[in-house]
Amino acid sequence: MKKLFYIFMFLLMLFPISIQGRRGCCSHHGGVSGSCTSSGRIICNDGQVSPSCTCTPSYIYGCTDSKAKNYNANANKDNGSCIYYRYGCNNKAAINYDSLAERNDGSCQFENTVETTESIPYETIYQEKDSDRNGEVIVKNGKNGTKKIVTKVITNENGEVLSRTVQEEEIIEQPSNRIIQKNINNKITQESVEKYQDHDSSFGVSILVLIILLFVINVNYVKKHREKNYLLSYIYKTSGFIKYVLLTFYIILLFPVLIDFAWIILEKVASF
Repeated sequence: MKKLFYIFMFLLMLFPISIQGRRGCCSHHGGVSGSCTSSGRIICNDGQVSPSCTCTPSYIYGCTDSKAKNYNANANKDNGSCIYYRYGCNNKAAINYDSLAERNDGSCQFENTVETTESIPYETIYQEKDSDRNGEVIVKNGKNGTKKIVTKVITNENGEVLSRTVQEEEIIEQPSNRIIQKNINNKITQESVEKYQDHDSSFGVSILVLIILLFVINVNYVKKHREKNYLLSYIYKTSGFIKYVLLTFYIILLFPVLIDFAWIILEKVASF
């Protein structure tokens, strides 16, 4: 019996935990395994955790964060010693390369220069020419020009374009304009119609002013010389409605006014 007691005590000294067991600990789970959870519970032989029996766990201190560079998979108690990686662009071909970055964070940017060509559209020029033929004639066909465009393109690691900046533009070939000839002979353009209308309107106003002026001269003179045989004198001799009708025709027809005015001028000249 003493030998069995010494053997039992020797086994207890091999384990760095103290088991505070009570009667019935893991009695239905194959007995006590001798292991202790980090929360201080005894682990039974079948892997179950005793709900009532407690123990003192043995801690292994270290960094328990798997994202840290000094992560200790065996540690069950974090001691605040974790050291983390420096993230950034660690691709030397990138324009934002970070020589201190230990791990890539996907922020790398790459620069490329792209050369493209673009068409320069030609213009159409119209020329007017007197001709017996109507319509338009193409004197010269147009031709588009060409220019070279140098563009700086910034992309990310997936090849997606982040920005485009035009660096240079160079004209390779100048455009050649198309020339169309418009035949305008025997055509009344809108401009000429407007000029004619303006001229005709001014001429009509001038004639009207002249008629009124001559009529006024005739009236003033004939009133003082009614005894003479002027056409207006005969009109003054009438009365009523007929008088006003004759005066209207006298002005509208114009030539009666001119006859009286010419007669007055002749008399003035003959009197000198």
